[in-house]
Amino acid sequence: KWGVWVNTHKNPRFKLIDLGGLGVTVEIPKQIALANVAIRVQWHPYNEFQFCTGSLSDATDAATAGAATGNSAAVTDAAAKCLTPLGGVVHLDLLALSAPAKHSRGWTLRQVTPLAKNVSIIPYPVPPAGVEASTWQPDEEPPPFKVSIALPQQLLVPAALHVGWWDARRGVWSEDGVSGLSFDSTSRRLNFNSVHLGPLALLQDTAAALPYSNWTIRPTGGLIGTTAVITLQAAGLPAAEDNGIPHSEVMFEVGKGTVTLLSPDLPQLSQLLGKPLPPWQALYAYEQCGLRLAGAGSAEAQVLGLQEKQATAEVAMCADLALLS
Repeated sequence: KWGVWVNTHKNPRFKLIDLGGLGVTVEIPKQIALANVAIRVQWHPYNEFQFCTGSLSDATDAATAGAATGNSAAVTDAAAKCLTPLGGVVHLDLLALSAPAKHSRGWTLRQVTPLAKNVSIIPYPVPPAGVEASTWQPDEEPPPFKVSIALPQQLLVPAALHVGWWDARRGVWSEDGVSGLSFDSTSRRLNFNSVHLGPLALLQDTAAALPYSNWTIRPTGGLIGTTAVITLQAAGLPAAEDNGIPHSEVMFEVGKGTVTLLSPDLPQLSQLLGKPLPPWQALYAYEQCGLRLAGAGSAEAQVLGLQEKQATAEVAMCADLALLS
């Protein structure tokens, strides 16, 4: 989905851009209200940057080196590599406009420029005329854009909100320059201020559910049963109320080539509850709703300072458990 707003007002009192079809509203600074620009908003339901980030092994090395040397920037970069978009990515871009056409004696004169066939993205803050944009640095932080986005109904929004922009230079999602975060559960709108444009996203920590505080496996189906119920408990899992008491656990039934989600019984997961799926499809579907049960790799555990289990010990444990069946 996408939408474009063209600044034909040039009115300093005009502030709010409402793209109802996208569920996005943007309150623009006065500088932009007076500029000859357009604003393009695109919503991508996928994460096109998942293969552009630095490797998680690099994140681990950075965290280890940063902790040893006291380099907080290295530790921050490592933690940023464990952030991933949740609910899609919104691209917010400033676009240059070509000079308007002139009318004279029945003729329409329109200047032919590269903008006739191409799009030119303007950096924000907008650099002064005649200044090289790639080298210019503002003396002070510019006023932010105030953004409001309607989130999908089937999305579990984390209690700890993180919103960031894609830092292509570092290859990570950055939260620098983002402020005023809030989420209205009634309207399902995420609100934030950002001095950075480009790709913006609600972020989720891939290690939020680690470490598990407890897990159990309970065979089901009787003596000849081929299913088992796995229960995971962790502080980072979504909480459903049981008799008014928050209970952070996930239960799913594992069968022959299928996984069926049993709890938590939350409205955002209603389309997945009781639905058998192949394991990889189930994990992907859960992640799309914000229920991430594991990290993308072993490095999250190392970044968090956890002990990673040995592969040989894991194989031996599975072999011992198989004897019980």
